[in-house]
Amino acid sequence: MKNNFKFAIFIEFLVGTFTFGIVAELFLVPVATLLLIFYSISKTNKSHKSAEKLFTFLLTTVGLLIVFYASRNAVQSYPDLNILELSVIFSIPITMTLLFLPLSYIFALYSEYERLFIRLKLRLPMKKLSKKMKWKILRTCKFSLKKVKYFNVNYLMKFYSSMKLEDISLIIDSFSLSYRNHLNPFKKMVKK
Repeated sequence: MKNNFKFAIFIEFLVGTFTFGIVAELFLVPVATLLLIFYSISKTNKSHKSAEKLFTFLLTTVGLLIVFYASRNAVQSYPDLNILELSVIFSIPITMTLLFLPLSYIFALYSEYERLFIRLKLRLPMKKLSKKMKWKILRTCKFSLKKVKYFNVNYLMKFYSSMKLEDISLIIDSFSLSYRNHLNPFKKMVKK
């Protein structure tokens, strides 16, 4: 998300909107790719320091020429531009990022729960007890990714195959109290 709000997005928008002709693009893409490959290779070995400097200079020059050309095209075609259309095109990556964040969070949460439940299934092979345990964990952790990770790291190892439901409830209660103290360690000191 941070990448979408940096200054580089303006340059990216400028270069992506005001492009070269097809012939120039077909020439420029392979040349830039080769320069980048040579730069990466020269960067791996310290004995190729002079080659690295040369390819850094060439890549910087090509990049500045592209930005200059795009800026020149933007200034020349300014009277023909539709500002409303350009602002919509400019805001699309930011909007898509903002819309993708909830989906990304839900996927990470689902993945963490799945990992927890698979490990729990190995520790509690009894299906009925395992289902009750899953519901208790879901009710306790809810939609908090931090809680699920904390439970996975610190409390999953406390389960064993011959556990009773009362023992599970005690562990869940202990987890809730421990997580609150984990978030606010000073609260525990004040009570003492």
